Amino acid sequence: MVTFSTNEKCHETTYTKIVEKLFKIDPDGPILAFAGTMRKEISMLAHLMYDGSDDNLFDHFSIVAQRLRVYIAKDYANILEFLVGKWNVEKLIGFSGD
Repeated sequence: MVTFSTNEKCHETTYTKIVEKLFKIDPDGPILAFAGTMRKEISMLAHLMYDGSDDNLFDHFSIVAQRLRVYIAKDYANILEFLVGKWNVEKLIGFSGD
């Protein structure tokens, strides 16, 4: 089960509703975007953080977060599973064939 903070819950609700609507309007667009995203490495915007001296600041942050189990790779997998289920991706129809 995926749990979100209040702020993250607002993002999740907005994002999933927008994508649900897009799937109804034009299923090809969001499924192609979703497929493209899954083919690439997903990274947090925080990977750009820099404190002016540590070129590997995000890597160090990430290692600590993983060790503390604050936000781990399994969380990403759970979120992806949640979204696929929420959007019923396996049951989508109406694609052009692309």
